[in-house]
Amino acid sequence: ARTLMALDLTPERMLARLDLAARDLEDDQVATCLCAVYDPAEATYTLVSAGHPPPLLITPDGHASFVDVPVGAPIGAGVIPYDPLRLSVPPGSRLVLYTDGLVKSRTEDIDVQLARLRTRAAGMAPSELDACTLGDLVPDGGARFDEAVMLVAATQETLLGTDLQTWNLPAHGSAAGAARKLVRDQLDVWHLEDLTDVTELVVSELVGNALRYGGAPGQLRLLRHDRLVVELSDTGPDLPQIQHSSLSDEGGRGLQLINMLCRGWGSCRTPTGKIVWAEQDIP
Repeated sequence: ARTLMALDLTPERMLARLDLAARDLEDDQVATCLCAVYDPAEATYTLVSAGHPPPLLITPDGHASFVDVPVGAPIGAGVIPYDPLRLSVPPGSRLVLYTDGLVKSRTEDIDVQLARLRTRAAGMAPSELDACTLGDLVPDGGARFDEAVMLVAATQETLLGTDLQTWNLPAHGSAAGAARKLVRDQLDVWHLEDLTDVTELVVSELVGNALRYGGAPGQLRLLRHDRLVVELSDTGPDLPQIQHSSLSDEGGRGLQLINMLCRGWGSCRTPTGKIVWAEQDIP
């Protein structure tokens, strides 16, 4: 699952691939899974469930509620697709994910255990919750159904406006020049002039590819956090791949340069097309 997540697949596609891989094992076993991807720029989670218990969302004011994620078949059952849920959360919220063993018991109904988890978590301070001090909820001895594991994901504060800039690019040949000027001016404001040359090369390549293969460039996003990230959306369905150009080829080396000059790059599909991104370390 970690390897598939590194491929920038959407959560629902990742679970579908994981289901196919599980069935190839020819072991007739199934497993539940919950995948949650957090976007700090939008303060949203994208959640997909393969037969897993619902996550518990705790807002900064202490209100606790289970998230009604559409539940698909367990991994290995061969019943796809999976339906994602996009959830906006207040900054400072905590998402509690857990295995069956925390809420399933041989002696009590699961609804009783779920209600106990919600009540207990809602009354805890964030520091207690982060320390996962809910061990007393685990059924004792012979009542235990399975191993109990819990993960608490603390959402970051929403990125400040000075850390995120978004622009809509024109759908014609001047888009590359416009994109270069936008990022150059913004990097001057952020005092990151040392990253200007590489960032201009990146946006030129991404915009050029969008014009040639993606219909037209859409939204350009520049994010300054622990790294500098450039993102560009377009409506094309095909994800970019590095081409191994020969010495006589006049083009086709843009992604090779991005791969060499940036810390990392990738792409992912969206409901309207795709997003291609590249990131650099901030000096």
